[in-house]
Amino acid sequence: MPSSHLLPPKREVLESLLEKCSSVFVHLDPRKEGVIAPKWLSSQAELILRLGRNLTPPIPDLIIGEEVASCTLTFRGASVWCALPWASIFAIVGDDGRGIVWPEDVPAESPLQKNARPRPKLVPNPPAEPAPATPRPRKARKKPAPPAAAATGRVESRPELAPQADRPGAARVKRPLPPYLRVVK
Repeated sequence: MPSSHLLPPKREVLESLLEKCSSVFVHLDPRKEGVIAPKWLSSQAELILRLGRNLTPPIPDLIIGEEVASCTLTFRGASVWCALPWASIFAIVGDDGRGIVWPEDVPAESPLQKNARPRPKLVPNPPAEPAPATPRPRKARKKPAPPAAAATGRVESRPELAPQADRPGAARVKRPLPPYLRVVK
């Protein structure tokens, strides 16, 4: 059974959110048939429009019909009459963060699609290097953490990064702090 049978109709959601919220964000695919919006926005995969009954500038002609929601919106200071067929709308969210997404209507290029999200690449840990026989003072160098470690949350075990005192037969060497940290006493 498709999930659309379990979700309320888009019209009812929009009307309900307009009653409870000062503004509502309507996510739609402007490339779908019947959408009337500025031409320079019609090639995008996702268009987010802000609707409301008491906005500045006001939307005096907001009509929520059976097949289409229509109104005059302002784009770059110019008023444009827009028609938004329900088939083109895939998400409606109130300014309070509550809303609904109709997954079967989400365009493939939208970040709401699971397949469109970039997935972090898993990089195997590098092989462990043996500790040097004699300790040597480490030079201060600025080396950012690899992005794969941050993305995957994996902690690398590398002997050369261990404190000097933890190595067998090593004298404790005070390591220099990065330039953006300093000791305050």
